[in-house]
Amino acid sequence: MSDVAMLDTLGIRLKNLRTRAGLTRAAVAERTGLSAISILRYENNTVAPSVHALAALAVQFDVTADYLLGLEREDGQKINQQAHIVRIAKVLNNQPIEGEDYYWIEYKPTTDGETVELGGQTMWIGWNEDMSCELRVLRPVIAPKAIKACIQVFGQPMVINDLSDLNVYLQFGGHAIARCTIIEKYLPIMLEPIEVKRGWEREHIENQIGVLYKNGGVIWTGMM
Repeated sequence: MSDVAMLDTLGIRLKNLRTRAGLTRAAVAERTGLSAISILRYENNTVAPSVHALAALAVQFDVTADYLLGLEREDGQKINQQAHIVRIAKVLNNQPIEGEDYYWIEYKPTTDGETVELGGQTMWIGWNEDMSCELRVLRPVIAPKAIKACIQVFGQPMVINDLSDLNVYLQFGGHAIARCTIIEKYLPIMLEPIEVKRGWEREHIENQIGVLYKNGGVIWTGMM
């Protein structure tokens, strides 16, 4: 099931619940404290509801939030698939905050359970002492453009706006567009300069990555 499919489930289920109850969007809005235009957008899958809106809708229609999100079937049986939970987290956390700076990061848990691989979109800042390696650091990105680029190549990234978002992200990994202040406070190790061997980036671009990297894309920082 894709991110879009998850939103389709939410929109379809919400509309079905409303029509079965014989309610207009205006009536649902009045009972939940939401706006009729918000209800329309949820049903049309143009935006995802906030946690508050999701709870209000679940109470109104006497269903669980899991049911609205597609994590629960009609018979009440749970769908506890990890990948599905990750997709939901990405969809519900997909809006950057206007005026905030963001980094594009990637986190890869490793099989030994002790090390993790952290990376992101970086910029060159100089050379190491013997001039054998470039020094690079994470650089801020324009969040909407980074999200669009990530979707085109890697799929929908999660947007990390606060600590709760970060905690969800660290359970599963993948690509994310993260507020600079969150990384600075909770993952400062990602801001330390890393060494990249000369010629590594060009070889990696030509052999594996493609157009996105040639246009100034992600450099993986290696092991933490």
